[in-house]
Amino acid sequence: MAASLSAFGVITLPLVIGITLFKRQWLLPALVIASTLQAPSILNIDFGHDGRRYGVTAFSLIAMVIGLLVTLRVKRLYTQRDWLSGSAGFNLKLWLAYAAIAIVGAALLPLIFANTPVYLLIERNSFEAGLTPLRWTLSNLAQAGNLVLLLGVLIYIRLHNEDQQLVKRMLVGLFIALVLSALIGLQQRLAWNQIVPMMADFWASNPAYAHNYVSYAGPVARVSWPLTESAYSSAWYAAMFGGCLVDFFAGKRTQLALLGMLI
Repeated sequence: MAASLSAFGVITLPLVIGITLFKRQWLLPALVIASTLQAPSILNIDFGHDGRRYGVTAFSLIAMVIGLLVTLRVKRLYTQRDWLSGSAGFNLKLWLAYAAIAIVGAALLPLIFANTPVYLLIERNSFEAGLTPLRWTLSNLAQAGNLVLLLGVLIYIRLHNEDQQLVKRMLVGLFIALVLSALIGLQQRLAWNQIVPMMADFWASNPAYAHNYVSYAGPVARVSWPLTESAYSSAWYAAMFGGCLVDFFAGKRTQLALLGMLI
């Protein structure tokens, strides 16, 4: 097994370390920003098994840091269970139950239904490969690990529910994510016309995904960066437009909401 730091990681890793050490209150907003950065990875890991390679994204790294911070408070979580009280605590209990079922399922179901012909959607080029016998892979472990990380993030948010400025900082992170994703997508679009360099090694460095640098819906070119698929980008921008539209008609932060819709 070998690991290599990407060019994206050379820039992003020091930022994550700095936020963790000196501006920890910005970890969650940074996680929001990182959620749109799917195509680039910080660290690429080659397992040396069937040529399988996986990329550690900025989102995964920040979620790991948050998970570590939650783990350091595990004694407090066990002795003081106020974080499980109220409606928010009840919802978190449901998430804990869901996580337990999903993790057990990720481990056992591929073994129970082994060799059943399926499309392995968690593998690269799954549809192109056609029906293949179901088997347990490292992707199952990765999916279970991702769920544990997300659960850690939810617990971390619950532990900081008394932070009066958290929502404001999250909105700042959301706006930065929107602007950054639009700029990266614009860079990809301009690169098609050879106006700027493509920089594929930087923005599409995650080896866990099949990247389409140029894709079309009929005659219309579709932008995917900084996500891995144009459909994901469409969903992201549609969600942001809808949220800004609701804010605008609700009379909350109307100028910012209008700017968000224009972006």
